[in-house]
Amino acid sequence: LQMINAFMDSADEEQGLYVEFKHPDSGMEPVLFMALEMFPRKTQVLKALLDAGFNPDQWKMTEVDSDLGVESLTALCWAIYQPEKRISSANIELLIDSGGNASILTQLSGY
Repeated sequence: LQMINAFMDSADEEQGLYVEFKHPDSGMEPVLFMALEMFPRKTQVLKALLDAGFNPDQWKMTEVDSDLGVESLTALCWAIYQPEKRISSANIELLIDSGGNASILTQLSGY
């Protein structure tokens, strides 16, 4: 949290943080997914990232159904898809309240 705040405090006031950055290593998870994986039950880190301007509709390629293969899931779809309510309802609500599109369906599975 302190690091996110430090980046926000040091960002150029006119340009802000570059929240659309995509790591050149395609194996790196998008930032919101990393936050949800590391802190699935706590909202502070996700909230700080969303407040910094990260898009709540970030997506990543994931296999939902092995018969269908890999497809793109938004952070919200991915969070809901996690087994045994791994991601807290508070984090799911935070994604929706921050503009995450609850109407998006996956292309292959319709999830």
